[in-house]
Amino acid sequence: MKKFNGFLNILIWIFLGFFIGATIVCYHMDRTYPERFAERSAPWYCYEPFSAFVLFLFVLLICMAVKLIFRMIRHFKKTSDASYSPMNRT
Repeated sequence: MKKFNGFLNILIWIFLGFFIGATIVCYHMDRTYPERFAERSAPWYCYEPFSAFVLFLFVLLICMAVKLIFRMIRHFKKTSDASYSPMNRT
């Protein structure tokens, strides 16, 4: 369970790094080649960084949902095992 949780944490950090990297590269490209972005009507941050951010949010929501499901399963497993006692038959 700890390995899977660690994997999900690494996955979240990878996609966060991808989003930050895409933003930095796009900003640098805007400053280096302004004519590339002049032909578009939207500002520089509406293209690559926006799609990277949407992808990051999607991965973040999926990973958090999986973590929550595993945490609930582990909690119910602990409470059901602790409450069971062969002497306590009601």
